[in-house]
Amino acid sequence: MSEKTDGFPLFNRILAQADLMDRMMERMGADPLVAIRRDGGATFYDARSRCIDCAADRQCRNWLDAAPSTEPQVVPTFCVNSDFINSCREEAPDNPLVPLAPPGT
Repeated sequence: MSEKTDGFPLFNRILAQADLMDRMMERMGADPLVAIRRDGGATFYDARSRCIDCAADRQCRNWLDAAPSTEPQVVPTFCVNSDFINSCREEAPDNPLVPLAPPGT
C-alpha cells in the first residue's frame, strides 16, 4: 500500500480499505486477475467499492492480523465481499485452499 498522506484522511481511508480487500483476497487464495478478466473489471470495481464503503474495517483488520495464514480459511461472515471472493476462489484451479471435486464428477 502507498504511504499515508497527511492532511487527506478520506484518501488514506480509501487506501487502507483497498489494502484490506487485497489482503483478504490473498489470504483466501482468490486471484484478482480472475475477477478483472471476468467482465472487464466491473465486478472487481463493485467489490472494491463495497469494501471501501464497509464499516467492518476494524473487524476485518483484526481478523486478518489474527488468522493463521497457513491454514485453509473460510471467508468471514462479516465480509461484504464473501460471495465475490468465494467465486474468485472457485475459478482458481491451482488454489490449494479450495477443495476441488474429484476428476470426472
